Amino acid sequence: MVATLGALHAIYVPLEVQEALPDKSTKVNLLGIWTSASDDAERLIEVVSALEAGRALCRDIGGSDPERMTPPRVYDYVNKMFINSNVKVSVITDPAIFEKDFPCLAAVNRCANVVSRHRGHLIELEYVGDGPTSNTLFLIGKGITYDTGGADIKAGGGMAGMHRDKCGAAAVAGFFKVLYEARCSSNHHIPLIFVFSLVHTSILLFRFKSFDYNVFFYYFSKKKILKLSF
Repeated sequence: MVATLGALHAIYVPLEVQEALPDKSTKVNLLGIWTSASDDAERLIEVVSALEAGRALCRDIGGSDPERMTPPRVYDYVNKMFINSNVKVSVITDPAIFEKDFPCLAAVNRCANVVSRHRGHLIELEYVGDGPTSNTLFLIGKGITYDTGGADIKAGGGMAGMHRDKCGAAAVAGFFKVLYEARCSSNHHIPLIFVFSLVHTSILLFRFKSFDYNVFFYYFSKKKILKLSF
């Protein structure tokens, strides 16, 4: 299995290349797998295919540039990946709801919100396997599509790779893809819910500032500003 996954990793083609150059969207036409246990070959292919589907989804979201995977376009991509599946996709985009229930997201989104393609999205994925359920597992993933640091912009080459600050969200979204492709049942009767916020840290008017941390803690304490070091 490890060798097969390694081969699949090597033949992965980045999403931007697939879309811009369709004739180069694949590196190979056929991949052969040898196993000493022929009875397990079919199951091996099923498991490996499910794992690679999740890894590809993760790489597509996490590795793509910040304009290909802006918050709205991540939502469109995820929604497409789980259409007609048992993974339910829902989204919140209302800035008023962000301000009321998600103040940290609102503080970063207030600047990006003036650019329609950068507006924040809060996406929820819900997966429920077969059988009755007694508990629910919640997963959270970081989805900063481009992290400038706000007004505290990262200098000295620190911006390189900041489009990958969404890899936490990408990884868990990929995990949900594996669950669906493998048709996993809820053996322990635990539904999974994944919530990830997607936001572009812009540096326009109303940009995020380091002092804003104090505002966050004021909101949560309701009484006073808790001054902590970061």
